[in-house]
Amino acid sequence: MRPSQHPAPRSRHIGAHTPCRTHPETGICRRCGARGSRNRSRDRMDRGRVPRCGGRLMPGRRHGQKRRPQIRVAAVIVRKGEILLARHERNGKRYWVLPGGGVEYGESLEEALAREIFEEAHFKIRVGRMLFLYDSIRYDGRRHVVNICFAARITGGALKVGREGRLVDIRFVPLKRLSRIRVCPNLSQEILRQIRKADPAYLGCSSGDDNVLRQNSS
Repeated sequence: MRPSQHPAPRSRHIGAHTPCRTHPETGICRRCGARGSRNRSRDRMDRGRVPRCGGRLMPGRRHGQKRRPQIRVAAVIVRKGEILLARHERNGKRYWVLPGGGVEYGESLEEALAREIFEEAHFKIRVGRMLFLYDSIRYDGRRHVVNICFAARITGGALKVGREGRLVDIRFVPLKRLSRIRVCPNLSQEILRQIRKADPAYLGCSSGDDNVLRQNSS
């Protein structure tokens, strides 16, 4: 019997969020040798199944291409007893976050943070020590962001709200008010604690939906 006549083996690794293994460039399934269906309107592998083995394709990705976490850098900028916060709006809800954004390919963390703060607030900054980091993983597994937060100080520029996606406001908020406003995820107390510490800390993981940071129990 030729290899192609053997039925494709079933695998528990095939599912809505876990594609089967393929070559990352060709999109050919390593289990059955078939090529994933192509959405010609976008000219890429998208939302379908491999005809032979039935492996589900990840949205917007080639069949079997690995999903990797995104990296976001953020700044803790404290000046005269106030901290710089950005206000975002999503699905009609507004909340505060530490200013920052994604790291582009080829950028250092420091370069990315300086760029993002200038784009959001028109401040030039000097990036200092790392304060803390945490994960944000959506409840359905479709988004994973590693957030790395640094101390920073302003070296130039004047505050002006940038035109950045969900950004609707950016301002200095008194530190004494920090515990009374919604900082997403629930970072208010951790920000105050980490500012005073000398060593960086891993704060745990939030689902990005319930605003709660959780640490794995050891």
